[in-house]
Amino acid sequence: RGAEAPELPPLIRIPGPGEYVLVLVLHPFRPATRFPVPATIMLSDLLGGGPHSELFRRVRQEARLAYAVGSNVTLMSGCGILDVFATVRKGDVCRALEVILGSLGQLAAQGLEPQVFEEARQRLLRSLDLFEDNPLELCNFLAYSPEQEVTLKTPQHYRADLDTFTCDDASRIAADLLKPAGRVCVLMGPAGWLTRWRVKRLLAEKQG
Repeated sequence: RGAEAPELPPLIRIPGPGEYVLVLVLHPFRPATRFPVPATIMLSDLLGGGPHSELFRRVRQEARLAYAVGSNVTLMSGCGILDVFATVRKGDVCRALEVILGSLGQLAAQGLEPQVFEEARQRLLRSLDLFEDNPLELCNFLAYSPEQEVTLKTPQHYRADLDTFTCDDASRIAADLLKPAGRVCVLMGPAGWLTRWRVKRLLAEKQG
């Protein structure tokens, strides 16, 4: 008991769980070794790696369409997956997806800017410094499962890979990896039939 809880200011509104839709855009690739690990990790970092990332800036800061934006890489024995996710209101699903697909298409078509590439490369190099004596953390960072039968390189090996990895290399991989062919879009939450229909039409238009 005690004093009553203060009322929230009128401009603040906390949406309930039934108002969210999780948007997932998946880019599978086979085999898992088709692209260098530093390349896929770098693309994930560029797309959804926090406030410095492309999708965070465009989807959350500029368009204000999502509560959470991110990207992950998963490497399995047979294939790998680069995924982009955003948590959005029901009414913003199609608009958020349009911005995400537009960002992916722009990155694939125009490639990476040298300054953006170098900033991402330096972030990855700094991250590797944390894993010198912790192979499990390195394994997790590089999207491997500890249960997999993989030959885990040392941080020094990945640092050497990044030292020889160029902006042109990353741009070519982005163009190949982010192609609409094979792309999968998943909506999780109360999206509704009309929203799903609009998403299908939007994907058909983007795949041309």
